[in-house]
Amino acid sequence: MNYVLTFIAAREIDMPITQETLKKAENLLAAHGLGHSIKNPATLARGKAMDLFFEGPENYKQLKPFMLEAGQEFVACETDLLISYDNPARRRPYSFFDMDSTAVTGETLDEAAFIAEELYPGQFKGAGVKVRDITAAGMASQSLDFGERLRLRLQILKGAPHSIFDEAAAQAELSEGLQDFIRVKKMDGGMNILISSGGTCFTAPVAARAGFDSHHGNEFLFENGVLSGDFKEPVLDKHAKRALVLAAAAEANLAPEKQCSFMGDGSNDLLAIEACGLGGVGYRLKETLWESDQVINLLLYNPLSVLLYAQGYTEDEIRRMQE
Repeated sequence: MNYVLTFIAAREIDMPITQETLKKAENLLAAHGLGHSIKNPATLARGKAMDLFFEGPENYKQLKPFMLEAGQEFVACETDLLISYDNPARRRPYSFFDMDSTAVTGETLDEAAFIAEELYPGQFKGAGVKVRDITAAGMASQSLDFGERLRLRLQILKGAPHSIFDEAAAQAELSEGLQDFIRVKKMDGGMNILISSGGTCFTAPVAARAGFDSHHGNEFLFENGVLSGDFKEPVLDKHAKRALVLAAAAEANLAPEKQCSFMGDGSNDLLAIEACGLGGVGYRLKETLWESDQVINLLLYNPLSVLLYAQGYTEDEIRRMQE
């Protein structure tokens, strides 16, 4: 199987991608018994992004040991490495994003809890930290039931007016590079879909602001304008995220592992990431999950827009599509 290893420098001014960088990677590939470069390296963005082509196993998951060691080798220079297939499947028409800590920089339900505590300190004293701690524990572990954790957090915020959730959505900061990625993929005929286990009270305004084509989330239940402390079943958890990816791909007659990508940061995203094969990317993935064989590619240092390089777009192409 022919693969592409894309190098993307976060500090291209003082630590650019060079021939020395590529040689270091070639030596590491050889140490792992992987094939030598099968064609000349290609520059995607001078000093910023380059492709190295190599031969590898039919099962891409066998590249995991190499990627773990390569990640450690290049951590000092803050260079992201992403693997894709060296064929037309490299460009993926359907792109799926998790919302919290991926499409947006923070956790929207956590932010809503802190806003509730600030505005109604008597009713929601300590709500921010309580909700944040439950969120953090679940993101770093695959053993906790998501539905139970969501209900626990909503119970803490029971009685909060809808306006608090509206404010949290309005304050949510879009992650760097997200809109650039969406804009280019749209210009190239792609679809961009937001899939979150957060509330639709968050996903709807975030999707509209970012330019997503559609969105999915859990429906928080409100009664007389205040949160009831529950959500509408069935819960949109990690299994539902994967199912939504597969359903959207099937409807578009696409093979998800070859033609779809998914970006997410936590344990709730791993099944969807795995469903998209090498198109699945752990964006600032929690370190406790790095060794999971469900995710090969990690984006730790660069903004989301550089995922375009991993799909083979050059700097010139990206510039033309944004004009």
